[in-house]
Formats: sequence, C-alpha cells, structure tokens
Amino acid sequence: PVQPVQPVPTEPVVSAVPSAEPPQKKNKLPRLPAKGYLSLDSNVAVDVKLGGRFLGATPIEKLALKAGKHKLRLESEAEGFYFYKGVHIRSGRTSSVDVQFGKGKLATNAKPWAKVRVGTASGKDTPARFELFEGTYQVQFECPNKEIMARKVAIKPGATSSLSVDCNASSP
Repeated sequence: PVQPVQPVPTEPVVSAVPSAEPPQKKNKLPRLPAKGYLSLDSNVAVDVKLGGRFLGATPIEKLALKAGKHKLRLESEAEGFYFYKGVHIRSGRTSSVDVQFGKGKLATNAKPWAKVRVGTASGKDTPARFELFEGTYQVQFECPNKEIMARKVAIKPGATSSLSVDCNASSP
C-alpha cells in the first residue's frame, strides 16, 4: 500500500526542548546620529561651507548638523578672503556663533610696477595699501608684460602684512 505524503509545514516548528543559549533581547532600532543646530552671523556677509558643501550665507538660523566638532570655511568672494572657524555642535541644542572680523593692512609693491587686485575690487598701481578683513587672500599682480602673478597672504587684525613681486623675474 502507498503511504500518503505529509504536507511540509510552512511555519517554523517550535521545539519544546529548552535551548542552551540564553534568550535574546529584542533588537532595538539603530540609533540615529545625534543632531544639533547652528546659528551663525557675522559682521561681513560670508558664504558658509563644511567639507566643500555650501551650507548657506550669513545669517544662518538653526541649521541642522551632526553633533560634534566641525571646521567651517567662511568666505567672501567680493572681499576676496576665506577664514576657518571651529564650532562644537551639541546634540539637541543650538550653538550660536557670532564672528566679528577684525581689520588689518596689506602693503604691496612690485618691480618695476604692477596693477594689484584683491577680491573683486578694481586694481591699484603699486605701491598700494589695502585695509582688509582678517583672513587669507589670493592677491593678483598684473605686470607690465601682462603676466599675472598670484600670491596668498594672511591678514591678522591690527597688523600690517607686506607682499611684493619682481615682474622682471620669471614666475615660480
């Protein structure tokens, strides 16, 4: 005689024999990264970037960021500078930052002469002096032969920085 085939159960069979392993706790959902907020203002209109990503222009109100320490890049295309500012974002809190840029001076010169430009301002013939906000600038010298020489300079509040080029020498 032919034996009838028993159907295979679709539900798992629970054994009545106790397991040697301790019972597992229910898995909790993974924790979301802690977030806090940044409010930032400054006495100069600047764009705010984090890791190359544009966050906004000042003033910034209650921008959500991952909790922890961050290095923001504040930059002004019009003024021609950038400046790094460290901030600490605390979970569930708003970190308010007010950046007050001080001013310093830049004295420029060139042999025999050059037109010097800082930011988007029109160029001046050397020797030229500039009053600038603190930060790092890319300064361009246009020599009489139309060669452009670019130099970086850091401006510190209350101090004078000097920068000069030799238009008769080939650029480095």
